Amino acid sequence: MDKSTRPTNAQSRGNSKRKQSVGTPATADLLWPASWQWPAIGILTAVALVLGYIGFWKNAASRLEVRRPLDILYVTFQLFIMESGNVPGPVSWELEIARLLAPVVPAWTVVIAAAILFRDQIQRFRMRWLRDHVVICGLSRSDLELARDARSNGRRVVVIEIDDENDYVQSVENIGCSVIIGDSTDAAVLAGARADRADAFIAVAGEDGINIAAAVALQDLVLRMPEQSRGGSACFVHVTDPELCLMLQESRLTEDASRRLNLSYFNFYQDSARL
Repeated sequence: MDKSTRPTNAQSRGNSKRKQSVGTPATADLLWPASWQWPAIGILTAVALVLGYIGFWKNAASRLEVRRPLDILYVTFQLFIMESGNVPGPVSWELEIARLLAPVVPAWTVVIAAAILFRDQIQRFRMRWLRDHVVICGLSRSDLELARDARSNGRRVVVIEIDDENDYVQSVENIGCSVIIGDSTDAAVLAGARADRADAFIAVAGEDGINIAAAVALQDLVLRMPEQSRGGSACFVHVTDPELCLMLQESRLTEDASRRLNLSYFNFYQDSARL
């Protein structure tokens, strides 16, 4: 859904009470890129099966044994549970490799399943040390492109979205972003996203009030940090009301907070019209 079709503030806050959690793609960006983990398992399985079959066939032939193809296939499958690799006689290089590869497949699958099962806990654990990343508050089609651009430049991205049924949540997860379902004006949610340690904070929700409130909450969070830990993070706040945007650009919210955050207010529609 785009900004024009977002739920109202009251409806969204109702959604956030229903579910507030850290979401990730199915292990994407947790342990390895999700785009190749299952194809890699499939390739390993196929290679282990082919080499194992050839290896067992050569082993039987070297000992002048006649084995049915189904028998060879059966013992080849047993390699995956480490039941059939110990054979007498000469062991070909194909069987040696198959004995090494086959057990990797079930072990790898178990690790992926565990990562999916405990993905929220893994993500929260990793976020404890997250810094110099990009935090995006709000999620629409244009925000998805913003996140995609940041990811293409090698940046870690955390998206805060209040609506757990937003159509773009899965899409942004699929490109390797972490998603927090929660209220971007809540200091606890911002702290969970490590927004105070982010290199850039971008408030682009569907309402000016939410974006400004998120910036205020971030200011409070930054000002509570130890002096030596404070950086000069950039905070970009989208304000659709042209007059309000101009007023904020001229005044800023507080002098101290603006120095800490490098606050910038912008109107996407006005800026696009100028271009």
